[in-house]
Amino acid sequence: MSAREYLMLIRRIPVKSRNVVREGNCFKVYLPKEYNELWNVLYEDKKSIDVLVILPKSVVERHFTDKVLIMNKNVAKETNRYKIYLNSKNRAIWEDIRLNNEKLDLILILK
Repeated sequence: MSAREYLMLIRRIPVKSRNVVREGNCFKVYLPKEYNELWNVLYEDKKSIDVLVILPKSVVERHFTDKVLIMNKNVAKETNRYKIYLNSKNRAIWEDIRLNNEKLDLILILK
């Protein structure tokens, strides 16, 4: 089964334990390399996805939210890696996670 056929069957992709990386004023999350075939299809087709970010418990206690929904994102490519840029509206949350070296869980919702 090709990656394109597989993406037609599934609606959600869980991604566990990702670090938040700062790039200038932006924050991004790298996607796991073992699924590069899937990320490449999403990147080439310019598929828009929604990202449900599940925050760590320590962040929930400080920011009083346990999930963040980021809508209409595209997968970006950087050499052999794929990434998703996080929205700047929640910059304080991303910076807090990055400084405390905590990890995020994501659910990518395909449209």
